[in-house]
Amino acid sequence: MPENTTTHYSLPYPSGTGAVKLGATDIGELAKSIDTLLFSGEAARLSLVEHGSSVAAKAGELLKMTATATVTLPTPALNAIVGVICATGETTIKMTGAKIFGDFITGAESITLLLNRHVILQSDGTNWYILAGEPLRGGLTTPTIRALNTKYVANATRPAWVTVWMNVAEVFESELLRNGEKLAALRGWGEGGKEQTISISFMCNPGDEWEVKKISGNVLQIDSFQANL
Repeated sequence: MPENTTTHYSLPYPSGTGAVKLGATDIGELAKSIDTLLFSGEAARLSLVEHGSSVAAKAGELLKMTATATVTLPTPALNAIVGVICATGETTIKMTGAKIFGDFITGAESITLLLNRHVILQSDGTNWYILAGEPLRGGLTTPTIRALNTKYVANATRPAWVTVWMNVAEVFESELLRNGEKLAALRGWGEGGKEQTISISFMCNPGDEWEVKKISGNVLQIDSFQANL
């Protein structure tokens, strides 16, 4: 029997007063324990738990969500790891007072997983970082009526490909601005009440603002839709 064991993985080690003849035994016990630990993957393994309703996650858990629900991450602690699998519907992952970062996520307060998607997150003690998996890609939005001289954020956390179109029935001139800088001039000649459609597509990085600034004339309607990448 080992004289002492470690707290987390019960690795054996001798005491300072142990008999010399126990040295080989102690080393053998330690070697076998480490071999078993590394072979089984227990050192880096998350414990799988299933939940059918919203839950507060604990560090070291791999939560398999079996119903549409919300997972609240624990208070950030250095090197804490949490995994989430969406097994049914959609799973929202959130954290109050901390942010989530990843390849396509910049300081989000929540992310959403679709069916069979997963994420593994690790904390630096302040925020959470996605190590593996990916949350919901936004996809295509539905067309939305917009207003002239009004700023819109395409997507706060993801790149987006935006399409804007306008229906005009008279001479019309405007500018497309992105983050306050002119991206393009938009002109229409819907003379005599004949309706004309003007459209343009452009890329926005996360957090970019776009705006159609009127110079002259009037527009019947302005719409936009976008593909969140």
